[in-house]
Amino acid sequence: MSTPETKKRPDADEAQMRASDPAASVWVSANAGSGKTHALTTRVARLLLAGSEPGRILCLTFTKAAAAEMSSRLYKRLGDWAMLSDEELARKIAEMEGRAPAKEKLDLARRLFARAIETPGGLKIQTIHAFCERLLGRFPLEAGVPPNFEILDDRGADELMDDVRDRVLRLAGGQPETPLGRALTLVVERVDELVFGKLLKEITARRDLFEKLLKQFGGLDGAIKAIHAALGVEEGETPETIAARIADLPEEKMRAAAALLATGSKTDMERAAALHAFLADPASRLDRLDDYKLVFLTKEDAPRKSLITKKPAEQNPALAEALAREQARILALVARLRAVGVAQATEAIFHLADAILADFDRVKRRRALLDYDDLIARARRLLVESAMAPWVLFKLDGGIDHILVDEAQDTSPEQWDVISALAEEFLSGAGARPGVRTIFAVGDEKQSIFSFQGADPARFDQMKRHFERRVKQAERLWSAVPLVRSFRSV
Repeated sequence: MSTPETKKRPDADEAQMRASDPAASVWVSANAGSGKTHALTTRVARLLLAGSEPGRILCLTFTKAAAAEMSSRLYKRLGDWAMLSDEELARKIAEMEGRAPAKEKLDLARRLFARAIETPGGLKIQTIHAFCERLLGRFPLEAGVPPNFEILDDRGADELMDDVRDRVLRLAGGQPETPLGRALTLVVERVDELVFGKLLKEITARRDLFEKLLKQFGGLDGAIKAIHAALGVEEGETPETIAARIADLPEEKMRAAAALLATGSKTDMERAAALHAFLADPASRLDRLDDYKLVFLTKEDAPRKSLITKKPAEQNPALAEALAREQARILALVARLRAVGVAQATEAIFHLADAILADFDRVKRRRALLDYDDLIARARRLLVESAMAPWVLFKLDGGIDHILVDEAQDTSPEQWDVISALAEEFLSGAGARPGVRTIFAVGDEKQSIFSFQGADPARFDQMKRHFERRVKQAERLWSAVPLVRSFRSV
């Protein structure tokens, strides 16, 4: 008769057992429906069975719903253990760990529900934002935040941003000669009201990326210079200067070319007339620049395939070549014109965004408000950049033995920085206490849905390599586990 120790386990169960091994740091790549939440809650249960204190396990999720689901499942499991018969409880634990439990473990399993309930604050299953909120609340002075700060939720942030945006736009509209006023005028001239509204929404929704750009290039002026450099736009280059360059044509050759075109086909003669009209009045050339461009380019600014028909071209190949060179010159200048236009529009958007986001931050500071992005940014600054980081990490290190990250593919780089800083203390071997201490992450790059909030699925694999290297350097157990079997089809 087979026993729990000898009974052959399905491959999926073997993977789940490896994923939940409380002695190892584990990185789990899980397909949809393969039991990610089961693996995570089972790991927490096994950590508790292995003697970990409930308050020293930190489980970070991405949404409040996920945290509630995980907490519900775990408490249900622990509650069931308290009520099961010895035989049934032994079977449950053996299925989870792959071996029959000793009597002492059965007794411990029955006490876990009460221990979890009695732990101050309960099991630490929370969103990364909730963790950062508690962190800042514990170390407000070190983090440079008001001790009495309040959380600005997404709805409140949207409403406040709308108010700030409208105020900044009214200010810009009332001062048309200022850089901000000129920026508003330029953008409004180029897009309609609907597109403009969407553009402002995009700016405010991705304010974290905008702030990174400003920081990277040393402020608004540095970012604008970087934009011009990336587009190859020189200082002082404007649409007007480029238009003047287009109008500064090789006049003698174009007059000769116009005369040659007049001897050709109907199309040739139409182009000759356009050239003659443009050349006839130098004072109006800038106003008639589009007519001149249409001799060489289509309405979409693509080069015309033929500038002159075969017969006149054969009569004077040099003039036919002059037309081709002029087409190339105009095409290059039109590309420059497009680049300058993009640079101007981007510069205008940056001016508006900088003013809106700066005012948004001023209002939040005045009201002692932190939004969700602030929670992550301030926590990251406290743990990674602050001079107080070593002391804060030491204080935190005394209360965390195991870090578990759910839906890790949707964790942003800034959030990973927070998690890495927390884990570094006990992975470096210099933690406040000895003992088994682990990092666990579960996710699937194919299921990432929060890239609009800064999540970077590629970072999931990068962080796997980072933690694998650090865990092995600390001479601790490491395991990478794929969960591939879907239970939705069985």
